[in-house]
Amino acid sequence: GVVDAFTGMVRGVGHPLEWISLGGRVLVIRSTKGSSGTPMVLNLAQLEGNAPVAFVNVEVDGLAALGCIVNEIPMMTELERDPFELIATGDHVVVDADEGVLRVTPRARN
Repeated sequence: GVVDAFTGMVRGVGHPLEWISLGGRVLVIRSTKGSSGTPMVLNLAQLEGNAPVAFVNVEVDGLAALGCIVNEIPMMTELERDPFELIATGDHVVVDADEGVLRVTPRARN
């Protein structure tokens, strides 16, 4: 995969988030690749303290959902609007998956 489970760093060459740690962040993605290793990578990242604090997905992937459930990482999907229209990199995002609430505070832009 493109995420190093031990560091939480995206290491996919040319990836827009290359060398950025996902640890402690809300990860907004279209979908995961559906790899059978996704639950294990999330578990290792969680144990190392480098897992995302929440997922916001356009499309749900069963293996990512399983990884989130096992590791108690909130996941929201099937939002009324495309999350990429609502959220930009660096925005402050609060996810309350139990209530189905997503709060976005845009970061200060120059």
